[in-house]
Amino acid sequence: MRLVVQLLAPGFALEQPFQGRRIVAHAARFRDLQDREVHGLVASVNVDVNTTSVDFGAELATIVALGAFDLVHRWPSASSQVRVVRGGVRIDQPSIPIHHLAPYELGQMLGGGAPLPNSVLSTNEAALHRVDDLLDPCLSRSQSLPALRGALAQISIAAASARPQDRLIPLWSAISMLHPSQGGDLDRIRTITSADGFAREERDSDPAWRLMSRHRKAVAADSWFHSSIRAALSRPARTIVARMQAGTTFAYAARSAIAHGHWSGMPGPRRPLILASERWLWVIVEREIEQTLFRSRLPRLAGLRSTTTA
Repeated sequence: MRLVVQLLAPGFALEQPFQGRRIVAHAARFRDLQDREVHGLVASVNVDVNTTSVDFGAELATIVALGAFDLVHRWPSASSQVRVVRGGVRIDQPSIPIHHLAPYELGQMLGGGAPLPNSVLSTNEAALHRVDDLLDPCLSRSQSLPALRGALAQISIAAASARPQDRLIPLWSAISMLHPSQGGDLDRIRTITSADGFAREERDSDPAWRLMSRHRKAVAADSWFHSSIRAALSRPARTIVARMQAGTTFAYAARSAIAHGHWSGMPGPRRPLILASERWLWVIVEREIEQTLFRSRLPRLAGLRSTTTA
């Protein structure tokens, strides 16, 4: 069954028209709620799904197309939308399953913020090629691997969240689905950070883990956190792997503190650490997706560029 998923992405300017194996995209102009003109793009994504259920096929195509786009771009658009066209008729409200979410994760996470003054975010040919390359393996694996479908849906929730602290919750949910662990979250962290190649490939991918590792004692000294987290962050971290593990544990602790209301809002002193937690969880999500699909890391690329005019 062939379906067409149409992504309408206000806020993502397109440098030049793009045509790949599955994606055809062109620049467009939109109007926001204040009737201001917004640069954006329209992308038609052709996908083939191996199912006899039209509803399941439409849902799967939507989740994969939007999830792949959001994984590469990682940024909340002011009002990005996704639509499924079935037999020439547009379906206005495709569903994204949320049954993997805990009750406290069902908060208001999808609000869009106003764009920065005189700033334009633009995507590029390399980023759209990466989305194009992800589509087929994501589709084939998602049909037999519900956890991958759930993770892609969580990625889109994270990308649509207006505030960095709100992105930590769905990002960790995506990691949990991609990397299940019977031993709990700390065991999951140990398994991820001690995997063959992790330290070598990710130590320079983002410096966020270094910042969180240096500030781990702030969480270790806070009695609100579970004793197992405090104990994990109290241990000496003398190796790269140990420090990366401590940084990842800090990001998980930040997610828990936000999810349960211990860290409400984003006070000034915590802002850099919350931003670092978000950046590092994106790295892990990206790695887990690529390991699931390709058994290796893909070359890194910048999905978006920001341009500011006077």
